[in-house]
Amino acid sequence: MTESNSSPNSHIAEYLDYYCGLSHAPGFAVLLKGEWGSGKTWFIKEYCKQKEEEFKREKKRFLYVSLYGMTAFSDIEDAFFQQLHPLLASKGMAITGKIVKGLLKGTMKIDLNDDGKDDGNWSIQIPDIKLPESFKNADKSILIFDDLERCQIDTANLLGYINYFVEHQDLKVILLANEEELFKKTDAYKNIKEKLIGKTFEVSFDLEGGLKSFVEQTDDIREFLLSNFDLIEDLYGTAEYKNLRSLKQIIFDFERIYKVLPEKAKAEPEILKDIMRPLIALSIEIQRGNMKASDITKLPEEYSKQIQSNWSRQNNLGTQNNEQKQSTLQEILDRYPFLYPFSIVSDDKMILDYEWWQTFFDSGVIDIKNWGGDMKAKT
Repeated sequence: MTESNSSPNSHIAEYLDYYCGLSHAPGFAVLLKGEWGSGKTWFIKEYCKQKEEEFKREKKRFLYVSLYGMTAFSDIEDAFFQQLHPLLASKGMAITGKIVKGLLKGTMKIDLNDDGKDDGNWSIQIPDIKLPESFKNADKSILIFDDLERCQIDTANLLGYINYFVEHQDLKVILLANEEELFKKTDAYKNIKEKLIGKTFEVSFDLEGGLKSFVEQTDDIREFLLSNFDLIEDLYGTAEYKNLRSLKQIIFDFERIYKVLPEKAKAEPEILKDIMRPLIALSIEIQRGNMKASDITKLPEEYSKQIQSNWSRQNNLGTQNNEQKQSTLQEILDRYPFLYPFSIVSDDKMILDYEWWQTFFDSGVIDIKNWGGDMKAKT
């Protein structure tokens, strides 16, 4: 098995080991489904990375393509061509590559019109790329199609196209998709799935695995992050948010801020935690659409309103009829009490306050003009 038993997706990795290791053509594709941001792409790329050395020894390989925004089968074929012939696909070989590519594709460019007795009327084109003979064996090549629901090609035609690889070229195929979006796109998906997909797994949100992977891509902040996994996990648990894509962005944003901190501040774990907390909380709430960057400076006012409302309620000055429902910003303040009050002080000047964070999220600017050597939290 490829992943540790502690991974919530270890059973998927175990099945993919079995599927990819089959010496015969299985005749069906495997679907990995999950909501956007759940970590499907991260999972399959980690799996491919872990299998890389083994595949080299066995002369196997993964061919990966993201279908996001693709409008024609030629887009898919170009993506495969770049992986199969990286030298010919390079900018320096652009003209020669086109000529050779045309020769490679020429022998298989055939239009196929299926009468659609089982799955409806399709008008598809047989894939006109030519895989090297060493990759056409069922146990040598695994094709991965990601972002299935985000492809602009008609879903029925796209799946008919992919089915050609499975049924006629005897290749193993792994699909990644937000399946709920596929059901919304076309009523035909259910019937097509029965023909093409033999096994379906839902990828679970793996915060620990994703966090470890993203931390490995950092330099200066690695030691701090490794010793503060609990802080990040607790905040994600408080937010009840399951999105690895946002986590990766948070880690990289924190590294950007860290790099320009005074050396004394870098050596203070509490200062770093006081930066990490609002970064995580505000990033999550902005990402999920509960607030905008411009709302950050409104938090103190919302806090005051909340205190006044609570006081009135405790002193029976309001009635059930005229009590107002909490605003979204007040709910955010309840969820993350450290958001008010918060700031960091340098040489008695307020820095990394509400205005600072609003500028950071609104424009990406890291304002360091008032940062001195001595920084401390002020709450």
